[in-house]
Amino acid sequence: IPPEPARNFAEAALTADPIKATWTNLHQFNDCDPARVNVPTLVIAGDQDPYAPLRVQSELFANLGGNSPEADRTWSVISGADHAVHLLDGRDRFVRQVKNFVDECCCSAAGGGEAQKER
Repeated sequence: IPPEPARNFAEAALTADPIKATWTNLHQFNDCDPARVNVPTLVIAGDQDPYAPLRVQSELFANLGGNSPEADRTWSVISGADHAVHLLDGRDRFVRQVKNFVDECCCSAAGGGEAQKER
């Protein structure tokens, strides 16, 4: 991540986070059991992400919802993107994926059928 976008992101995140969570217990992320996740879930991965490689994302995705056929999950891989896709050139693709997912969840929850797909 180039220094300026990284600095801008850090400043915005620290301003917006009233709790100022500490990152001393990163092992807790590995303790999460994806099989216990039973809400609609979007996993977005950049195919160039050095921190969360696709093989790790694939395992997480496969285990969401206990691998139930009813598990409501979506996996999106953004080509040419890394861990900071939301800050860099791929941010438009990232935002579009999140928006489409939220639109689909809202329409389904409201009984409105399928969300209109962006073209």
